[in-house]
Amino acid sequence: MLANKADYNHERSIPLAWGKLSYTESGGGRPIILLHELGRDRRDWQPLLPWLEGRRLICLDLRGHGGSDIPKKSFGMKALASDVIALGEDLWLGQFDLVGHGLGGLAAAAAVEKNPAQVGKIALLDAFLSPQFATALSGDQYEDLSREESDSLKEMRHKYLVRWAASIREDLQIHQQRFDGAGALEKISHKILALYGDRNRPRPDRSALGIPYNLNIKLDWLPGTGHHFPLTNPNQTGKVLREFFIGDSGGGKAPDKLPPVTLADLAIKAREFNSDPFRRGGAL
Repeated sequence: MLANKADYNHERSIPLAWGKLSYTESGGGRPIILLHELGRDRRDWQPLLPWLEGRRLICLDLRGHGGSDIPKKSFGMKALASDVIALGEDLWLGQFDLVGHGLGGLAAAAAVEKNPAQVGKIALLDAFLSPQFATALSGDQYEDLSREESDSLKEMRHKYLVRWAASIREDLQIHQQRFDGAGALEKISHKILALYGDRNRPRPDRSALGIPYNLNIKLDWLPGTGHHFPLTNPNQTGKVLREFFIGDSGGGKAPDKLPPVTLADLAIKAREFNSDPFRRGGAL
């Protein structure tokens, strides 16, 4: 049974060599760890959680995001993967599934490459697995949003990343560009969902996207959506994830517990960012 909102908002953390890694969890059953996009935090997943009722849902704040400490040294995909594996070991999860959006998707690919036995199914949401991806789906990742929605997302991203040393931001960008996500997934036998927004454009094939030819990787699309579809289209996204992880679509109907969330709420999040006590100062 899905835990209530208070349970979801109850932050927990584990200490790692580089600092505190924060997360929240709710529900019970086989665990799924959810990894957000760069410049976001664990709250992005809240509208999707009711779709995955029946599973233990662990929403992680990546390094330098949400309640996790700000990194003092450069890091890349291997370090993010180590954080995911460490969390699974600390919580005695055994094998767990992964959902990753954008940067979180690359971290998920790196985690299964690092420890394939610990990871089960993987859902990659608009994850740039190779440099080819940006070319195949060229354009501004905010282009499908209103001006207010776009500004609110950019504002929140800026307020996270500006706290990092410039060298850390630059190094992470280089790591993202160089990380061979396609290579990490090429030979594994895990069931993988690669889900993308089609940006209302012709859909490239998997070779154009740099997705390896692996029969265990299912390429799917959400029509009329852009990079931020987990936020802009939580019902469509939740239905697809439920079918992938649980095996049914929930009748195609939004769960009764699903709270009404719009991107207007994100503007409130961004504007309240500096008033949130645990985000003040040099470390979270």
